[in-house]
Amino acid sequence: MTKSSSSSSSISPFPKPPRVAVIDDHQPTRVAICRVLEGSGYTACHFGSVADFISSNEKSMIACLISDVRMPGIDGVTLYEGLQHTNFTFPVIFCTGLEIDERLNRALDKGVAALLKKPVSPEALLKAVGDACAPRR
Repeated sequence: MTKSSSSSSSISPFPKPPRVAVIDDHQPTRVAICRVLEGSGYTACHFGSVADFISSNEKSMIACLISDVRMPGIDGVTLYEGLQHTNFTFPVIFCTGLEIDERLNRALDKGVAALLKKPVSPEALLKAVGDACAPRR
């Protein structure tokens, strides 16, 4: 029996399949997003608040973060602004049912990977996550 070797010269720091964190205070939305992701081969972990995400050990293991914009306590934009002052390397995707305001526009200008409007179609979700998790050159 022969052992095949990978022809790729780069090693991903992320587990295979890519792990995606989902933050949304609305549990049915969180669960639905995770089901779509897991049904397409991603590993998903979810959190009901930004504080739950921050206190977890997931930050170093994710390939992508999907966050609701407006939540009780710390909101998605505040999380993104805080991440800008750290060495985070994962792309952030926002999901919102709200109109785009000035704060959200500033976050988008600073490099948010995608903005998805709720309700999010599975196709739009998977395209945004696929694009965000694609190898960067």
